[in-house]
Amino acid sequence: MKKVLLVVEDKQEEILLAKTAVESFGCGAMYATNLVDAKRLLIQFEKNIFGVVTDLHYQSMKENDSDAQKPNGLALVALCVAKNIRVAVCSDINHHFSNYLVEPIRVLQTHQSYSFGKIPFSEDSKNWKETIQKILNL
Repeated sequence: MKKVLLVVEDKQEEILLAKTAVESFGCGAMYATNLVDAKRLLIQFEKNIFGVVTDLHYQSMKENDSDAQKPNGLALVALCVAKNIRVAVCSDINHHFSNYLVEPIRVLQTHQSYSFGKIPFSEDSKNWKETIQKILNL
């Protein structure tokens, strides 16, 4: 059976790069472009999802443009940790001046309910292939 990843990214060109990377590992994927849809897919298909690969900066809802620069992906990382679902971050936080997000993610990976012990984090550039490889090896 194919491993299925939930990929959360709002930029179409990055979704295409993520899709190429997912397919290169022989995996399937579901895609979401905002936090509301990502949470819905995660809850609805939790048993079928091998792991989540998320950007950090995207909208919480489709209609709300004002929060696109907020780190909504951090909420998804926290949800994955609470549900003990593999999660990895593929983001360019330096572009958003968000280096402050590195520490909360490092703290979340040590949470007692998270059995994987690590949250792969591509923080200097979006390297989908490397991030997906890391989550597959958790």
